[in-house]
Amino acid sequence: MRDGQIENESAGFPQDLVVGVLARPHHFGRGALKRNYPLILVSNTNEAHFEFIRSRYRIVDYFDHFVLSYEVGSLKPDRKIFEHAITTANCAPDSLFFIDDRDENVTAATRLGIHAHLFRSQSGLISALQSAGVEIG
Repeated sequence: MRDGQIENESAGFPQDLVVGVLARPHHFGRGALKRNYPLILVSNTNEAHFEFIRSRYRIVDYFDHFVLSYEVGSLKPDRKIFEHAITTANCAPDSLFFIDDRDENVTAATRLGIHAHLFRSQSGLISALQSAGVEIG
């Protein structure tokens, strides 16, 4: 287990979760996700905003890696930021699960072979994660 990879013998998918939104914390199994899967934040942000969020909200502590637009030089839905996330995960795109609240970002991730979910509700996200074989609770 190195560089964002884990073994998931039961389902074989996903090895990693690529999370694209810094959203309100959800209490449905955030800790279980962190225990079972490396989490990567993919965010369109600038350094000042990210440091402000990081200093005030614990949700950022749940992520193992950050793919930040100001560091990568690319914004979602551009292909480059997703390619950087794939490299950071050190996994094949089809072993990743991306969550975002913008359709164009989900579409862009899907075009690269990443499994993706358009966030609309906590219950919808839970269902999508469970359908993908993600242990959440």
